[in-house]
Amino acid sequence: MMKRKLEPSNENNANDEKKSKTQEAELEKSVQLTDEKNSDDEEQNTENVDEAVQNMSTTRKKKGKTSYVFSQESYREALVDWIILSDQPFCECGVQSFLKMVDSLNPEAITISKETVKRDIIKKFAKQVELIKLRLKKVSSKLSFTLDAWTSKNVLPFLAIRTHWINDNWEYETVLLDFWFIKGKHSGLNISKIFLRCLSRFNIPLSQRFVSRERGDRSFKTKEI
Repeated sequence: MMKRKLEPSNENNANDEKKSKTQEAELEKSVQLTDEKNSDDEEQNTENVDEAVQNMSTTRKKKGKTSYVFSQESYREALVDWIILSDQPFCECGVQSFLKMVDSLNPEAITISKETVKRDIIKKFAKQVELIKLRLKKVSSKLSFTLDAWTSKNVLPFLAIRTHWINDNWEYETVLLDFWFIKGKHSGLNISKIFLRCLSRFNIPLSQRFVSRERGDRSFKTKEI
């Protein structure tokens, strides 16, 4: 009786073991196929990325060759901005090393003299004055002013004049009105005259006289005038 019961049990165990091996083989085959597919996808994605980068580079080169047109006017404006923002002397545009650099970038660029640069800067300043006038006309609040007298590296005295206000959205705004060359002493009377000339240039009414100064009593003289 015991022998008859064990035989079917051994046969079942053998079947289960065979079935388990079959499932493991199928699972291993499935994993292998998945890995091969992922590998193929990665290779395809890599090829697509490489192709996209190549196309992008080609497009940039094509755009650079076909869309670029040299403009003497744009070069002239860029030169003026460079002179102003980097605080260069007007004569810098005539230095041989600078001209050589410009010629290497574009031989079509025409040399611009220091006199032309000076005129362009004065025109640019006048244009900015008009833009600031229009901006200040839109201010509905009162204007405040700060004055700061200082001396440049080449020992030239200037008076910086800045105005401040709060706009309709309760946001702080400020703009630099002028760097005025100071002739004579840094007296309250002299500073007040410069300040009044600046107000006149920007069409700012004299009723808006709110001035602050860091130290000294010259500001009180300015207020009185």
